Amino acid sequence: MMRHFGEYWTEENRSLTRVCFEMQPTWNTSKRLARWARNELSFQQNYTNQGGYNRSTAADHIREAQETAIRETEEFIRQAEMRRGARPPHLPV
Repeated sequence: MMRHFGEYWTEENRSLTRVCFEMQPTWNTSKRLARWARNELSFQQNYTNQGGYNRSTAADHIREAQETAIRETEEFIRQAEMRRGARPPHLPV
């Protein structure tokens, strides 16, 4: 999940000056990750015939994915910014 999230939100624009998340009017990593996890879970349930998750399992899955994803995404974004020679102001050092 994290690889797809990172690849999507750090895709560079045509002029290679900004990445996708920088072009958003607002940005909240935890909310974006929670939505991404819910969508992924929903897509999995819609496209597989394995019974899906009950509500508590889905909530646990989202919470665990979000905690891991926040750490990994912030590091991924930090590395992308460092490759471009800048550090995003909203991420801690």
